[in-house]
Amino acid sequence: MVVKKVRSPRSSSSVGIRIGRLADYIDAPETPGKPERVEAREKCIYSGARGFFMTTFAARKLEMQALARETVHSRNPIGHYVLSWREDEQPTPEQVEEAVDLFLDELNLSAHQVFYGLHVDTEHVHLHLMINRVHPTTLKVIESNQGFDLEAAHRAVARIEHAQGWRREARGRYRVQEDGALQRERCAARQEPRDGGKRPAGHSCPRRRPPAEQRPQARLTPADGCARAEPLQPYDLGAFIAVGYGRRVDYRRRDSARQRPGLVDRGAEIVVYAERDRETVRAALHLATQKWGAFQVEGDAAYQALCRRLAAEYAFPLRAPVPPAREEYARSPGGAPPCAPGGVSRRG
Repeated sequence: MVVKKVRSPRSSSSVGIRIGRLADYIDAPETPGKPERVEAREKCIYSGARGFFMTTFAARKLEMQALARETVHSRNPIGHYVLSWREDEQPTPEQVEEAVDLFLDELNLSAHQVFYGLHVDTEHVHLHLMINRVHPTTLKVIESNQGFDLEAAHRAVARIEHAQGWRREARGRYRVQEDGALQRERCAARQEPRDGGKRPAGHSCPRRRPPAEQRPQARLTPADGCARAEPLQPYDLGAFIAVGYGRRVDYRRRDSARQRPGLVDRGAEIVVYAERDRETVRAALHLATQKWGAFQVEGDAAYQALCRRLAAEYAFPLRAPVPPAREEYARSPGGAPPCAPGGVSRRG
């Protein structure tokens, strides 16, 4: 796990405008300008805020902007940090909340306003935190660790790794001892060569290459092509644990509950990331049957062949892809036929 402090952009924009833009970026569920498929645009899967009197996102932005303007001693009292996990790790919502607790406590900012969001738009799941350093009571700008806030952030990372059992970075700056005390590692150990200058295996710094979740994936959709307007809820899939993030439900194997999900329920579709794993695909077909009854699949030939074999073996109601005749509605002046309540298509 690594931490990064994001420098404020050199902009003539007011602090209020910068707060609004950054808050929108942190909370946005999708990345604009990406392909039209849902899985290619997904960004923030879980978000939260603390230290506010208001209850809506828009009102909280205004509240943070108002408090930030109260200080005359700092042109930019907002701190922006990113916590990043290893490529094969993903925290649950409960672990995100605990990580925020530990981070704010180590920086002595627990009473301050903060927006945070868990993003999955890079190879490494990462958590953005935007913290208002203006104290809500004294209106003073707090300098964490006497201005060495990044050093305190590294201590927070060590505490989070220790509390939640994440694998520690080999070049981590701090380590938690058996008695719970933090010990700073020797600088020489952190300055050793990195295998010819390359990143060490498992290094969890966010990279802007398309992550596994952003590449074309196998998926399942309702057979009639109409998404149901139903709330997301976890289902019992036996060997898989359901982890709800509010905007989606992840399913992970019980024997690897800390790793990235094998399949994800996004409400209107189920995306399968481990499309070559028989048990994961069977769980996805079982989930689709519980949600929709009949369903159809999209993916490469190998994935579709596996789905057909499993459907025949377990009597899953797999339907053939939507026939081309249905597409004529989309090209006609009237457009596609609307969906009736419950997802049944009206054909006149």
